[in-house]
Amino acid sequence: MSETTRKKLEIEVHSVDEMLNGDSPLVVQTINEDIVDALWKQARKYKGCGPFEIEIKAPENDLHRGEEVRGRIRDYFCHEVQDAGLEIRDILRTGWQCLGIGLAAATPIILISEFLIYAYEERLPEFISRGLIVLAWVALWHPAEMLLYEHLPVRKRRKLAQALIEAPLTLRPRKSRGIED
Repeated sequence: MSETTRKKLEIEVHSVDEMLNGDSPLVVQTINEDIVDALWKQARKYKGCGPFEIEIKAPENDLHRGEEVRGRIRDYFCHEVQDAGLEIRDILRTGWQCLGIGLAAATPIILISEFLIYAYEERLPEFISRGLIVLAWVALWHPAEMLLYEHLPVRKRRKLAQALIEAPLTLRPRKSRGIED
């Protein structure tokens, strides 16, 4: 894919050390949460999921650390892809469990509804029967929603994280702002 079709994500940092400081007690090294948020926000602005290129503007003395930065960003988004995969499995597993519960509840409700319609010719059982049908639909609504829709945003997040893993990264010098640097 040509470089011109890539969507550029730009971040300016005071230093690579601050960027790579994830302030986590875990042994796994992370990156600063603000950097992660900035990458997510910029990537979400675009329709679709890439391809991207990441450009980080850093002080001149940090420009040699490109591979280290690239590795940390890649590791972070690899974990995001794995977590999203687990989340999708959990949503679908729960959806199927809820569907079983919903069907177990809906089946006797529908049978009672049908019995009321055929056993009685009065208006009141028909009214109750229709209410029971609505109750059966309600019992099946959440499982259907989970299985059909709830996993879609997680799949999109996973696809976006995968695109960020594959994005080439460059460190460029940032312009000095004088005394504050």
